Amino acid sequence: MTHEEGAGHPSTSTTDEKIQLARETLLANRRVAIDEVAYSLQISHGSAYQIIHDELGFYKLCARWVPRELTAEHKRKHFEIC
Repeated sequence: MTHEEGAGHPSTSTTDEKIQLARETLLANRRVAIDEVAYSLQISHGSAYQIIHDELGFYKLCARWVPRELTAEHKRKHFEIC
């Protein structure tokens, strides 16, 4: 017997509402831990990790969550430095 993705169970942890709440949590405090996000949203650690990394595109850098892509301001600063 193989495990198929979803296995007939709807995903209740990656709803648009929870993704938005996770985004607000990260933007309010960039040093928040995944477990804190999971606890506040009442979801598992794995689901919180999936939302933060896959849905929102954040990763940890020096104990802070940062977006994976450069903002227009960052691109401008890099251009000025070069």
